[in-house]
Amino acid sequence: MDETRFGELPSLQEAGPVLSCAFSPDGRSLAMGLKNGINIYDTTTWTKTRLRCSHKSEVRSLAYSTTGFPLLSDGPYGTVRLWNREIGANDRVLKGHSHQVRAVAFSPSGKQFASASHEGLVNLWDAQVGTITSVIIVHSDSVTSIAYSPDGSNLASSSKSGKIRIFDTQTGQLVLSSEGSDVGYCCLGYSPNGQSIVSGDATGELQLWEATTMMPRIKWRGHSGTVTSVTFSPNGQWVVSGGDDKMVKLWDGCAAKIVSVFSGHSNGITSVAFSPDSSLVASGSLDRTVRLWEVNSAGFGLDVEDAFDPKTCVAYSPDGRFLIFGSDAGAIQQHDAESGEIVLVIRRGGFRVNTVAYSSDGRQIAIGDSEGDITLWSAHTGVLENTLRGHTKEVKGVAYSSCGQWVASGGDDHAVRIWSARSGTCIHVISVFDFQSLSFSSSGAEIAVVGRMETVKVWDVTTWKC
Repeated sequence: MDETRFGELPSLQEAGPVLSCAFSPDGRSLAMGLKNGINIYDTTTWTKTRLRCSHKSEVRSLAYSTTGFPLLSDGPYGTVRLWNREIGANDRVLKGHSHQVRAVAFSPSGKQFASASHEGLVNLWDAQVGTITSVIIVHSDSVTSIAYSPDGSNLASSSKSGKIRIFDTQTGQLVLSSEGSDVGYCCLGYSPNGQSIVSGDATGELQLWEATTMMPRIKWRGHSGTVTSVTFSPNGQWVVSGGDDKMVKLWDGCAAKIVSVFSGHSNGITSVAFSPDSSLVASGSLDRTVRLWEVNSAGFGLDVEDAFDPKTCVAYSPDGRFLIFGSDAGAIQQHDAESGEIVLVIRRGGFRVNTVAYSSDGRQIAIGDSEGDITLWSAHTGVLENTLRGHTKEVKGVAYSSCGQWVASGGDDHAVRIWSARSGTCIHVISVFDFQSLSFSSSGAEIAVVGRMETVKVWDVTTWKC
């Protein structure tokens, strides 16, 4: 268990990136797919009931059968795997694709399952005997997601080629197709009543479709980056989405209005899932955690979202009294963390805010943007106090030292810069291979930099030796 954040149950820490997650039908277990195996947790105690089961590749897709087991996962070399209750023993490995399997799903009856692959094929399998009953050529490009309709009669698929197609699960025949799009669809899901399909794409947009006609109903901007996972709640009331912008967002399932923004992950979201009773959301991330969010918690969440200007980053003030959000359009909003009331708005240029941080005394806010600038603002008045220029590409991380003397920034130009918080002068530049995030130690004597390739380097701020 990791430390608990506001509006969140204790999180689950793994040794590597969490690539997928799924609740069992009875809600008593949560399975998560990792780089080389699967872990299963008891949801009453949040302890592991099954340790890592051997796997030779990343587990990017998981699906429970309607009875709970077997558990279905993608496998290496074009295979799928079925795991029984005593996971790791007597599992079945089924070969059916010539390329990597990208998505798996069980039918609502549990009698059939589907697997989709990189070469654009979907296989329909007899779940009992493990044989392929239909091979469907669904797309000309990689299939990114599949989902059964609630009655099991249809299977929807999305692809990088920019189409959503629906097939009859008995005949394998094409039933419906969306109009072509220039942007690839990354994920999709059916509503529990079967009347709607929700999709997420590579630009951060979410869309609701009429499932019986594939006519678009509502389209809105949900994330500042790719939407990596989306699903309806079992009660049909909500849609939850996750993106590579590190945000998990809860939406009204009919009107597409924001209900809550769940922040806390330090890297991109890979998977989101509702518990069967719709009370919990689990989010898996490349930051090696699964975080658990209580949807029905009284007073939980702040309604701060604007679908036309999605929030991109968030930070707490040191005393916990305030939350500050950066947005895609470049604005900053500071909220009272208890009431949600907006207490400060900073309207700045049109460059996206990628990262925000408070100084240790809470008096100043640092903002890093998509233009490569860092701006320092008064947290009380919203007055611009300094502009720090030096990065040649987007700034993706900012942090203050505990003493308040320095501001550190990192960006896509493979540089970490240390600035004087008072004068705005750059006093040191560190070259890095890649950049994901940074943080000063509590004493301020060291700075740690995390790279996208899972590297961590620590520098002494007096000698600048790593």
